[in-house]
Amino acid sequence: MADGDGPVLEAWLTSPKTSGRKVDVNVILTTECITWATENRKHNVTVNLCDVLVARFVDEASPTSRHEGHASLVIHYVKHVTHKHRRNLSHRCEIFHGSASVCKQWRDKLNDILLMKFPERPKRLLVFVNPVSGKKSGPKVFHSQAEPLFSLCQVTVDLVVTTHAHHTEEVIASYDLGKVNGIVTVGGDGTYAEAVNGLAHRMMLEAHQDENDPDLDLKPLPLPVGIIPTGTGDGIVEVANTTKDIVTAVLLIILGGKLDKDLATVHHGRKLLVYSVLLTGTGLFSEIIRKAESNRSLGRARYVYGVLYGIIKHQVIQVEVDYLPVSESSRDEAVKENSTGETVSGWQHKSGSFVRVDNLTYSASRSPLPDREALGDGVLRLYFVRPCGRISHGVYVKKWLKGDPDVVNSTIAVEVKVKAYRVRAVGEWRTSPQSHIINVDGEIVNLPEPDFSVRCHKGVSQLFSWPLDSIPLSSSLAATAHGREESSASSFAQGANSQEP
Repeated sequence: MADGDGPVLEAWLTSPKTSGRKVDVNVILTTECITWATENRKHNVTVNLCDVLVARFVDEASPTSRHEGHASLVIHYVKHVTHKHRRNLSHRCEIFHGSASVCKQWRDKLNDILLMKFPERPKRLLVFVNPVSGKKSGPKVFHSQAEPLFSLCQVTVDLVVTTHAHHTEEVIASYDLGKVNGIVTVGGDGTYAEAVNGLAHRMMLEAHQDENDPDLDLKPLPLPVGIIPTGTGDGIVEVANTTKDIVTAVLLIILGGKLDKDLATVHHGRKLLVYSVLLTGTGLFSEIIRKAESNRSLGRARYVYGVLYGIIKHQVIQVEVDYLPVSESSRDEAVKENSTGETVSGWQHKSGSFVRVDNLTYSASRSPLPDREALGDGVLRLYFVRPCGRISHGVYVKKWLKGDPDVVNSTIAVEVKVKAYRVRAVGEWRTSPQSHIINVDGEIVNLPEPDFSVRCHKGVSQLFSWPLDSIPLSSSLAATAHGREESSASSFAQGANSQEP
């Protein structure tokens, strides 16, 4: 307990042991943490309030209570777990028995403190479930893993199960966004991209701004977006949360932490094509997604087929690329001038034959930890991959998919950090129908002419995730070797079914 941080409440309550015996524990609540300990201090646990989800009261008459003559106070919290550089959260709860008046007092006081200290925690969410994303597990995952936790923490959910492409954008266009604290997508990167596109279109419309203007600076989006990963790749949530764990994603949404996320605009001339959240490019990745989409009957295997096809075909493209390195002090002015197509001081030029030219919002090197800071640093990682032998190319693609550090700068590939860039197809490639196709966040975008430009807008969107300055692996939950962990399944059932008078 910190100096000067006196107890708000203190009481001796009874805690059931796993053997069935009861143990008296001293429970102390401050404005920073809650602690419970036996008299001999062999069982001593402290949980920071930032990790407490909710306190519930179980009436002695409740059929879920096996301790007649006692009311129960159930404290739900998160436990931090690390495994191979992954930072996971799990749900835990602790049950205490006492008089009804004491348990009610503790429940009310603890929940009031949580409400006061953490106003950023969402109270109502607009949730989109994509039933065909990934292994088509979205509805099952939501109802079995996410919905019970939202209900437990008294988060109201407005649920939409999408039925067709761009359904998410259509709903956001007319939905009363003022009544929710955020949007959640149950799906993959593409489902998340649709939600962000819907928010961006809505914001630009209400601000009476012309989103076709490539010189326009984007304003922050009005709502944060959370991802419950059920997609094929789930790259964004893996980088943001350091894990694809579903329960971790749900708990991070409930806790309300936010991470700034860059957003890129993709234009053809002075027409907006799409907002990009992850990847934009031409060449190999466009060929992969084109082939995968033409073989949807293969299910998830279509992506493996697309990768193999792209490696074997080894399509070489001829392009001219103008890009603006992030080191240029006049880069913002240069972006605006260059959008007209004029040559501008500060921009650099590269042309030639490549296998692919594309960008990621974070580095392709993800070892040993994902580069979370890169998601919102205002930088695009632009990759040029030169032609090589098919075997060498296959080895490179394998390393790329694994996030190997060697993919950043190698004999066939180079990474350039840029603020913006423009691509123009030349030579025989310009007349190829495939040059009119680019890959944006795993979706095909058709170009009127084989030219496009991309510009990064720093931190204009927010993700429900670990805040950038947080240290999730700190000892927020400290227990001695004698500390006892309640069974999550049985304790959760009792807490979730508790009766609030």
